[in-house]
Amino acid sequence: MQIHAQLITSLLLIICYATPNYAAEMEWVTSNNTHLIGQTFSAPSSQHLVVMIPSRQGFEAGYEQLAQQLVAQNVSVWQPDWFGSYLQIPSESNLNHLPLADIVDLLIQASKQGKKVHVMAFGRGAPIALNAWRAWQQQQPNNNQRGGLVLISPNLVSRTPDPGEAAEYLAVARAIDAPVWIFQPQHSPYHASLSTLAHTLEEGGARVWLKTLVDMRDRFFYRADANGAEQAYAPHFALEVANALALLAQDKQPHSWHPLPNQGAKEKADANTGRLLSVQGTAGQIQLPDTTGKQQQLSALKGKVVLVNFWASWCPPCVHEMPSMQRLLAAEADKGFALVAVNLGESPEAIRAFAQQYQLSFPIWLDETQATAKSWKVFAYPTSYLIDRQGNLRYAITGGADWMDAELHDKVRELLTSP
Repeated sequence: MQIHAQLITSLLLIICYATPNYAAEMEWVTSNNTHLIGQTFSAPSSQHLVVMIPSRQGFEAGYEQLAQQLVAQNVSVWQPDWFGSYLQIPSESNLNHLPLADIVDLLIQASKQGKKVHVMAFGRGAPIALNAWRAWQQQQPNNNQRGGLVLISPNLVSRTPDPGEAAEYLAVARAIDAPVWIFQPQHSPYHASLSTLAHTLEEGGARVWLKTLVDMRDRFFYRADANGAEQAYAPHFALEVANALALLAQDKQPHSWHPLPNQGAKEKADANTGRLLSVQGTAGQIQLPDTTGKQQQLSALKGKVVLVNFWASWCPPCVHEMPSMQRLLAAEADKGFALVAVNLGESPEAIRAFAQQYQLSFPIWLDETQATAKSWKVFAYPTSYLIDRQGNLRYAITGGADWMDAELHDKVRELLTSP
């Protein structure tokens, strides 16, 4: 009986420890007399304090859970409501125009807590984090409470590249002299360019650590549709973050602020996502296995008008456009139209099940290493190309589309009627 009582007591302690509530409402007043509202999550004996900067969606429910899990790993967290404090709705435009001086002031306040201060940013919050860190270095070059930056699936491009165009990074990516740890989900548009991003950051003096999160998607730690791998990993993510913070804090390199280089835009520019663009050039070679393992070649389709679509099943816009692609093929196949969907990195079994679920009859080729996507300079998903009968690139579009829309359908018909 005593053993059972001890066991029950231990289980209760584990349950209480697993679901604590460390949150407290907080208001910070900056030197500009801005009143920032938000939450703090305090671990009294912690040596690390994380200031979080969200992406354009703001702090959704999963971020509070992540903060609670970080406290359980003895890491304190400040989570200001960056949008609500300025009476703004979460959006990319409002995120890009957060007052940098207020963020820097908050970091200075955090450094007075006697802990190593880290900035943790998500997605499009990464440029904000880098600019704030650099400005803090400029204002307080001798502050020894700086730890490092933790970036989750950072988006540091100046704009989404047009199809076939190389990504250009914001200038601040080459002006951040600091230790940086990047957690990058594998199933994300940014995974393919991870090594390029790391090299760009290192050009500015950053010391970079990379961690690919295998089988994870962006926002994996709070997705309502989390898959089995994401559900299994999410509870352990805070421990990996805590380990990363400890490593960043040990970095002894002298770090200082750098002027912005001429290369790269200072602010994000508008992209052509969703617009059909005219392109030129000969279509590159594609030689890939289909879902049965049989090797296929794009050159075998010369003489047809071909839609080449780069996609993934974890990409919602990719999935949404596929029924219209199926209808387009049904309407135009007998006139010499062909369609090839190049899948990015998923298994044949998963894609066969996907095709059956969505009743897709067009060929799906498997780019398991994503080498073909890289050679075609595919940065965002989906990306599609229209190729004429001579094998020339004619049109391209980034982002999901309705392929039965009059404009797109007319372009296909125009190519089909050309010699």
